[in-house]
Amino acid sequence: MIQRIREASPGLRARLAGVFYLLAVLSAVFAERFVRGRLLYAAGLIPVASFAVVTLLLCQLLKPVNRNLAWLAALFNLFGLTLEALE
Repeated sequence: MIQRIREASPGLRARLAGVFYLLAVLSAVFAERFVRGRLLYAAGLIPVASFAVVTLLLCQLLKPVNRNLAWLAALFNLFGLTLEALE
């Protein structure tokens, strides 16, 4: 599956990034609103994992524009997600 995504067109990657972004936002809202008090760690891992997938997809999308800046943005975002997961 990952090989198929690598070979996919940019439009498919953009759609996948949008789907995972929507999943991340909805799961973050659900986690904050309904689950945060009961399952402290598990509630925050789904949005973090979804945002990590979005980060990697956006990095792949932006690589043709400027490879170094795409990787730098991905690195900063993944660092922030790591801090969010540790919270």
